Formats: sequence, C-alpha cells, structure tokens
Amino acid sequence: LAAGSVAGCATLAMMNITPAAVVPVFIMLGITGGMVNATQTTMYALAANVYPTSIRGTGVGPTVAFGRIGGVLSPIIGAPVLDRGTQPYFFAIAGTMTVAFMALASVKRHVQRPAPGTKAVIATASAH
Repeated sequence: LAAGSVAGCATLAMMNITPAAVVPVFIMLGITGGMVNATQTTMYALAANVYPTSIRGTGVGPTVAFGRIGGVLSPIIGAPVLDRGTQPYFFAIAGTMTVAFMALASVKRHVQRPAPGTKAVIATASAH
C-alpha cells in the first residue's frame, strides 16, 4: 500500500494537470488517496500487534499521537509547497510516503504465525 502510494504520488506529479485532464487526475487522486488512507489505518493495526499485550496501550498511544502531530503540521508545511505548484507538492507527498514505506518495511515483529506443520498456540492474557 505504501509503495502504491509513492507510485501514485509520483504519477500525479508527472501528470499534466489541466481542465482537459480532470477525469484522469480525479481517478489518480482517488486511487492514491485510498492507498494513503489504507496505509495510515494499517499502521494502527500493526502498532497493536508489534507491542506486547502488557504495554500495548502505551505503545499505540504515541503512535496515534505521532499521526495527530503529522495531521497538524501537514497544512502548515503543505501550503507553502503547494504554492510552488502541484509537481513539488506531489513529490513532497511521495517523499514522505517513501519514509513511511521504509519504516514499515523495517518492522521485524509482526503477528507471529506458527511454523508450517505445527499447531497454532493461542495466547491468553494473564490476570496480573
């Protein structure tokens, strides 16, 4: 999803955005926006599975806070970039999505799956 977001933003940056090309631009905006949104919501699920149960709330909290900070800073940073034109704007989004892609690719602890040929063990929460 993150790689698709990068590709979509790069494609939008290279498109000739004119009134005659409104339909292809809207289609690319919809596809790219959907991928960016899906990447963002997937990060919440990933964060919930990366942290052990005992500190999951503490781990997911800063993850959500970091996303909120990005939501506050994006119009402050995005408006001056958009003043320079659509091409630098979409390349800036592609750059930030590249960073997100690299960060997601570096996460090593995902949902643990049993090895082939073994039974799945269901973990239960302890009452400590």
